[in-house]
Amino acid sequence: MSYDLSSSSLPLSLSLPSSPSSSSSPSSLEVSDDLRDEYLARWEIAVLTSIFLITIIGNGLVLFALYARRCYQRRKFTRMYFFILHLSIADLLTGLLDVLPQLAWDITFRSSYSRIKRYRRASGNAGPPFT
Repeated sequence: MSYDLSSSSLPLSLSLPSSPSSSSSPSSLEVSDDLRDEYLARWEIAVLTSIFLITIIGNGLVLFALYARRCYQRRKFTRMYFFILHLSIADLLTGLLDVLPQLAWDITFRSSYSRIKRYRRASGNAGPPFT
């Protein structure tokens, strides 16, 4: 069974150019990276900023409460407090290493940071908390 790719039975967005001369023009399969919905970008920045601030302030307060309990009440940490301490540190690092770079990426839209971001996405940055 063979398929004719140049037939008009394909959807418009997947049709191939009919002549070699039109190969210099961008095909309909390519998506331009220069297009950006500014309204959506503003909402993305607002949501990421609120997530970042809530993460930093919330985990900072948890760490401060644990520090105050440890220093002023002179008590050792139980397993539960030790677990909460590690969860708070892991969440703080996630906010700093994932949310903040994404926020910087959304604000700048274009920068040399793109290679680092692509590497971090490909390398699986969620691995270290599970080790």
